[in-house]
Amino acid sequence: MPIVSSTPATSVTAGNVYSFTPTATNATSFSISNKPAWATFDATTGSLTGTPNNTNVGTTVNIVISATNSTGTVSLAAFSITVAMLPDTTAPVVSAFQVPATSTILVVPVTTLTATDNVGVTGYLLTDTSTAPSVGATGWSSTAPTSYTFSTAGSKTLYAWAKDAAGNASTSLVATVTVDATGPSLTLSTLADGAITNNSTLNISGTVSDPDGVAAVTINNASVSIAADGSFSSAITLHAGPNTITTVAVDTLGNQTKDIRTITLDKAAPVLTVTSPADNSVTAQQLVTVTGTINESSTVSVTVNSGTPQQASIAGTGFTQDVALSARLNTITIVATDLATNSTTVKRTVTYDNIKPSLTVTNPVQDITTSQSTLTLTGTVSDAFSSVTVIIAVDGRTFTPTVTQGAFSQQLTFSAEGTHAVTVTATDQVNNSSVNATRNIIYTLPKPHVAINATTSPTTSTSQTIGGTMDAGSLVAVTPAPPLLSDR
Repeated sequence: MPIVSSTPATSVTAGNVYSFTPTATNATSFSISNKPAWATFDATTGSLTGTPNNTNVGTTVNIVISATNSTGTVSLAAFSITVAMLPDTTAPVVSAFQVPATSTILVVPVTTLTATDNVGVTGYLLTDTSTAPSVGATGWSSTAPTSYTFSTAGSKTLYAWAKDAAGNASTSLVATVTVDATGPSLTLSTLADGAITNNSTLNISGTVSDPDGVAAVTINNASVSIAADGSFSSAITLHAGPNTITTVAVDTLGNQTKDIRTITLDKAAPVLTVTSPADNSVTAQQLVTVTGTINESSTVSVTVNSGTPQQASIAGTGFTQDVALSARLNTITIVATDLATNSTTVKRTVTYDNIKPSLTVTNPVQDITTSQSTLTLTGTVSDAFSSVTVIIAVDGRTFTPTVTQGAFSQQLTFSAEGTHAVTVTATDQVNNSSVNATRNIIYTLPKPHVAINATTSPTTSTSQTIGGTMDAGSLVAVTPAPPLLSDR
């Protein structure tokens, strides 16, 4: 049987050589079980050798080396080998680090990031400051990051770091990037958003600038020429109703600035209806209320003659405004103007009449006494602005004679003797009334007429026939006179 002796070393420091060859007699070959992965074994000599590194730190147990010849096999006692970590003072090296030169977003992609280490890289970190981070700082990742998020835009410097398990940290590798997430500065000179116009051609002018350069300006997807100073101007044709105008400025990095506004083309004038006063009307009131309606959002101004326009009060679609009239003829001009400055004008002619009619009774010219049962009352009236109505009142009766070219007449009939008060009043269209003209007519019945035929007198006859004539319808009574004293 083989004879095997000696005791193997049971520990080694990473980076150092481990070697063990057993002392054996009469051995023709050797074998091993549970060989450490970092070691090699010579079956001829039984030698176990190898140089572990820090990745092999740990213990391999139950290692058994056996010697064999033709008579049998003899084994050393099982043993263990512990690999202790070699102190690592070599820092990793960031070998490659790249980011795009420009970015339009704050999240910048990492194009390339690689690092090497004598033992192994265990962590990666990106910072935007040059201060070296501690290996225990937050943010280290076991794999290379694919992006970095900046808090602000601008010209940025990014630092890439690497660390190993021993706590060694690399120096940084630097990459620069310009982060521009802001579109160009765009200023427009045109109608405001929500504006209404009656001009079908809309001019849009403006200026545009950007630190990275302006690539293009479009208005409703049509390119616009940009002058060297950044100014531009373009005209578009509006269609009836709302129009969406979209102006887009793009810088060389692709950042956009948009201006979207709605402009409404309205070429239709507002519908203006004046309900009062009526045209060609006459009034005795100096203050007149102008009222009416409009069919769309508008302002309404009311002007009397050549005076200052007054803005009417508007509630819903209705409007109202009180205006003072001048004596005689007044022209009231009502103008409705919509938001697009389309306007409609309506005129009203109103005569302010505050003058009483003139009245004269020409027959009778004064109070009279008459035995005639009928009387034709006549007179004249006049008014500067309107026609006149004459009312004659007598004995509870009223008459409205026709006025022709300022003259009137009315036949009055008196049925009873006595004083008949006749009142004449003239009233114009706006109820201005004249001072009443009064005539007192005293009516007396006429005395009947009697004519007696001639008689014989003196006479000795005891009787005599008396005759004569009288008014038709009259009665005659003959009463003898009492005898004279001389006849007795």
